Amino acid sequence: MTLEIENSAEYFQRVLKESSSAKFHTSLANIKQSCDAIEKIGGVLNYSKVATYTTDHFGGPARSTIMNQGRHKIYIDKRKQEYSLTQKNKHTNKESKNYSKYPSDDLDPATKDHIDNLNSEITFLRNVM
Repeated sequence: MTLEIENSAEYFQRVLKESSSAKFHTSLANIKQSCDAIEKIGGVLNYSKVATYTTDHFGGPARSTIMNQGRHKIYIDKRKQEYSLTQKNKHTNKESKNYSKYPSDDLDPATKDHIDNLNSEITFLRNVM
């Protein structure tokens, strides 16, 4: 007998089918969208950040709901695990290649300063998220 580990997408679909609660469906969908958004910007993915994002953008679920609902926590844990694997792969790929932080080597200093400022703002926003 082979034990297959379920990924977050499979878990999401299975849990939605098992539950008939519209509130649970909405909460889990909001958590999924929050995880997607946090991953997209490269932020830290944890219960607190997901709860903050869901509360700010969708009105819930709150952190206490996520912490008290085991199925929400399992979904976030699965997403964290998948996200950490993709982050490790990205870091490995970046280390193996030499990337310039500018799109071209012949940019004027003002343009390079502007790019540096934008990159520092992006880094700041990722850390805040």
